Amino acid sequence: MTPGACNARKTTQEEITRSIISQMPPRSTSSSEQAQQGSSVGGDFVHVPTSNIVLSQIPKPKLPCYMVDEQLRGDHLLGRDEILRLLDQVLLPQSSNSLIDSQSHYSGSRFASILGLGGYGKTAVAAAFASSRRSKFEAVFWINASTIETVQEGYSDLARKLHLVAQDEGFDPVSARESAKGWLCKPIQVVSQSQDIITPHEAQWLLILDNANEPEMLEGFLPPLGAGSVLITSRRARHMYERDLRRLQINSSETHIEEIGPLSVEKGAELIRNWTNLHSERDLNPSIEISNILGAIPLALLQCAQLLHESDITFGDFIKWVQRGKERRDLIERLEHVDLSANYLTLPAKSSLGASWAMGRLSPEAKAVADVLSFLDPDRIDQGILEELSHIGSEHGLEGFPTWLGPFFAAEHQLELGAFIKLRNSEKLEIRIHRGVQDIFQLFMENHRRNQALRCVLALLMRHYEKDLWSGRSHGIERWVKCNPLFHHLTRLVELYERCSADSWEPNLLLARLLYRSSWLQFEQMNLRPILPFLNLAEKICNALPCDESREILRDVQHTLGAIGTWTNDVNMALTNTGRVLESWKRESQETGIYDRNIAAAYCQYATALMMSNNLIEAEENLRTALSILSKLENKELASSHKLILGYNLWLQGRLDDAEAILKDGLATRVAAFGEDDTYSYKTGAYHAALGNVELARGNFSEAQRLHEFAKGQYEKTHGKHHPGTADIYHIVARHRVREGNFDEALALLDDALDIWKMDADMHRPERARSMFVKANILCRTGRDADKAGAMAKDAVSLLREVTSNSHIDEATLTEEDFDRMVMFWAR
Repeated sequence: MTPGACNARKTTQEEITRSIISQMPPRSTSSSEQAQQGSSVGGDFVHVPTSNIVLSQIPKPKLPCYMVDEQLRGDHLLGRDEILRLLDQVLLPQSSNSLIDSQSHYSGSRFASILGLGGYGKTAVAAAFASSRRSKFEAVFWINASTIETVQEGYSDLARKLHLVAQDEGFDPVSARESAKGWLCKPIQVVSQSQDIITPHEAQWLLILDNANEPEMLEGFLPPLGAGSVLITSRRARHMYERDLRRLQINSSETHIEEIGPLSVEKGAELIRNWTNLHSERDLNPSIEISNILGAIPLALLQCAQLLHESDITFGDFIKWVQRGKERRDLIERLEHVDLSANYLTLPAKSSLGASWAMGRLSPEAKAVADVLSFLDPDRIDQGILEELSHIGSEHGLEGFPTWLGPFFAAEHQLELGAFIKLRNSEKLEIRIHRGVQDIFQLFMENHRRNQALRCVLALLMRHYEKDLWSGRSHGIERWVKCNPLFHHLTRLVELYERCSADSWEPNLLLARLLYRSSWLQFEQMNLRPILPFLNLAEKICNALPCDESREILRDVQHTLGAIGTWTNDVNMALTNTGRVLESWKRESQETGIYDRNIAAAYCQYATALMMSNNLIEAEENLRTALSILSKLENKELASSHKLILGYNLWLQGRLDDAEAILKDGLATRVAAFGEDDTYSYKTGAYHAALGNVELARGNFSEAQRLHEFAKGQYEKTHGKHHPGTADIYHIVARHRVREGNFDEALALLDDALDIWKMDADMHRPERARSMFVKANILCRTGRDADKAGAMAKDAVSLLREVTSNSHIDEATLTEEDFDRMVMFWAR
């Protein structure tokens, strides 16, 4: 179908005979469609032209809803009244409980941003606004926007807090995001109810996205401007932030941007006197001098004040330390050599001066605990990680680090009193530390101590996560939730590594091993893009430390890179890495005479890459070699996984009877191990999907549909409803719906698939292009939206040209099979 053909003239059946929709029966209006006439249905929300709707038609959110950490009240804020007044003008709703009707809308964008360096009080201002103005809103949501993962988790929490999703539902980023965005776009509130009839009103809400230092990550998460009130805090420079907004298709003129700086010296002095409760006349001038020394930076003043308050130290003691001169000059000289352009230091220099003074008064135990915390995810550190301290062994110790819990809790208490950390979550105690504070501890760590602290951190992480990292079989889903926090801690380590000089860190194989294991678990969840830096660093470490252990880890890293290549349709990446792994195992097997499951898996993965390049015969030879090795080991379970790939290979060759035989044999092994209703991993569903393809090739459409429907249900139970593998089966089942003439369900399945692939749109360009092409055909054939169909078909062809690097594709002759060839064989 030519892009825009629907716009030019009515498309005839003869002109699209090469397309899947040549098999479609004429469209008829179903009873469900007739029932919807006069209303507009969008997702789970019904927008109606009347003021009263039936209770069962809309979700019933739990309101009021305040999702803000109690520790973020901003009670200590002082001197920011003017900013709060400006936020009032921008963010407070002009009216509340406006009746939903065709004219209902908000005036103004109600979108504000607070920009500034770390320690200036951006979060405190946002917290003070949320706390003091909460009565103006039916819902207030606070989301940590420091990474894409924390944003996804925040939206998941938002959906659960509002009761838009089941309370026992696991982390499901696409479902949660869309449910939350749907409500934020149309925040229906039930205010009266009589005889199953409700009167809908729009709730007023405030969404705070804190620490959004890479705002482009918010793409796909921001609700439309004007739907509610949005407040963002960021360390981004204004010119870069405005550029990021343009990329998000937000005009900076539609938003209010407030750049926050230090307090006035007088306000800073008043702040430190209030915090220390020192209000005599003799304290006035010293407090002003301290405020000036610390640049009137709120975080620096807070740390100084809390240590003064909790000890016998006076304002004069601090001033004398500064006046000694040498310590201060050495510190300033050191700060001047920090590469600020690399964002190494997230606090201003004068704030760092105050932090340095406060650090000098910490006990050795508290300093060691803080050094360890500076390596971890600052927003959520499970205290249980640090409580592993008595199990890590002296070889991984850090000078001053507590070896039993009593001194540890004392050190933790001292850090909390000094405003270095905050304790949160009474049910599962967690620690939060300011990123700027982390960077200060990193800055003053000598290389020897940095590597000593790193060894301690890695030993603690390994001890805490080891059981779950190495338990269970590959692709078992039960480990995902337990080990995902490790991913955030390793993300922090990778960031630190990338911005340190080459001689700052010693290569560490334990770090390489943890990076690989965490990467594999993220791969199983199809969180692909963030793990590439993990694997690159692990590879660099292994190459720097040649030994048997590093070779083993390097093979695992290359195995994972090869697997990523197969899932992202990157033939070169898949062939290169799987080929390296196979050659490595061949050499080792020839040297040792041992042929085990490892070399069998290498043969199988390399065969998979060969199938991507359509080298089916050589791939079959490699698969049969793998199965021959496993037959001698009597490893039937692993052999069943390889038989699945062989079955796909034979199907691609057109040897349908052979494919059916090997697939049924492998499926029988799988069922014997896990039962018919396998919820351990997706592989039982994959067998049914492959057998469905065989039946489809034979023309047995009803049996093919039954098998594909089973695969869909099993994928949803294991992968979840928003995994790229589940999106593949949604596309396949959508084609069955098209054959039935059930276009509504076909479009719904395609939309679900496209939503899943949008989570990493670039990596899933082939899949997106294929589903967009099919959806465009359906829209065109059924006459639903000719303009949309033409634009979508044009976008699909554009993606096809990008992926194939072929700008001369003939649009008029394109079929779905052309798009099928771009995706992996198991997705067809």
